[in-house]
Amino acid sequence: MQKSKRMSLLKTYIKEHKDVKIKELSEQIDVSESTIRRDIKDLVKEGFVREYYGSVVLLEKNQTDTWIDERLNSKVEEKSYIGQLAAEQIDDDDFVFIDAGTTTFHMIKSIKAKNITVVTNGINVASELVKYGIDTRMLAGKLKATTMAIVGEEAILQLMQYHFDVCFIGANGLNKDGYNTPDLKEGLVKKTVIHQSSKTYILADSSKESVGSAFTFAKLEEGKWINELSKEVME
Repeated sequence: MQKSKRMSLLKTYIKEHKDVKIKELSEQIDVSESTIRRDIKDLVKEGFVREYYGSVVLLEKNQTDTWIDERLNSKVEEKSYIGQLAAEQIDDDDFVFIDAGTTTFHMIKSIKAKNITVVTNGINVASELVKYGIDTRMLAGKLKATTMAIVGEEAILQLMQYHFDVCFIGANGLNKDGYNTPDLKEGLVKKTVIHQSSKTYILADSSKESVGSAFTFAKLEEGKWINELSKEVME
């Protein structure tokens, strides 16, 4: 198969699926994985995709994130209720990940479980956890100013050394494709955390339903969605 035709097929498939394993691409295009990897290097240089541990993700135009200070004091009642339901999912002695964000921030005051350890990539979340006397670990990496979240390869490599009993992840939107966020770097951190967790809860109010953004970090079945309309969280 000519390279031009192969690249066209690759782009079409990646645009449709957004996050694809190298092996899957090899099977779909019917060429060797080594050939696909060479083609992917060209697509990376072109700015079409990013390679990520045996997968490629489509680089789409991001919508702008809002500053965390603008969101922290909005919908406080809804976020507090979501946070209360989320906090009830933590058991004594759990090893927990709490994502950067404002809804996750509001769950901290409701945590009753004892002897837990929490890892976070959120500066505001870490500060609040310490305030409540909870054993807290921060990820290392690059600080993103708008969301005060630690992102990047260093954070991902650190996360791959952990296995969490439960994680709580924020989302900018959810639709038929799954849970999403505008920022690829934050999305890759969320994706890695979910892979390293036994149980995953997505914290997002109901206004986020049917909302799409650049990067889908998890399919709907990969996490239980908690919103302000939830009466309880069913296992």
